[in-house]
Amino acid sequence: KWTSTDSIATPSLIVPAGSVQIVVNGNLTVDQVIVQGFGSTIVIHGCLSNLSVITIELTTDDLDKIGRSGLLQQLLSYDVNDTRCLASALNSVVIHPSVKGSSCKKVKVQKIESPGALSAVFTLDTSKCKVWWIILASVLCGLVLIAVIVIVIVVSLQKNKGFQQQRQKLKSTTG
Repeated sequence: KWTSTDSIATPSLIVPAGSVQIVVNGNLTVDQVIVQGFGSTIVIHGCLSNLSVITIELTTDDLDKIGRSGLLQQLLSYDVNDTRCLASALNSVVIHPSVKGSSCKKVKVQKIESPGALSAVFTLDTSKCKVWWIILASVLCGLVLIAVIVIVIVVSLQKNKGFQQQRQKLKSTTG
């Protein structure tokens, strides 16, 4: 837990991974918040201003936590009785997931505003992960098509060769 006794004004606020609670006893003026993983919350006892983006940096382990059912994560909490400067500030906040490393999994975010909190539900989109099946099926179909073409050519050559041999026999017996 980290507590500020004064207001904070900074272009960006980085929240480390893990179960961290940052308490701001005053106003928070920040353009963007970068949260490194799940489990951290910012508690504001004052006004929030200028915040436009909350970026959640996720690892492949974090993607496993989301799993099939999704994950609800509280990002900000504030005093319900002092919402005069928070209500309009939260409407324009965009929550952006950022996945470290290459992964076919994409994270979808649904922002949830409730009295006293800003939360998000994270779900996985794994539709791009199934591309290898399409590639495998295409390669196998291509191989089958090539095999059929080769068989047709060999059979037609054999028929043609047999026809030529019969023709030669006929010529030699009649001639």
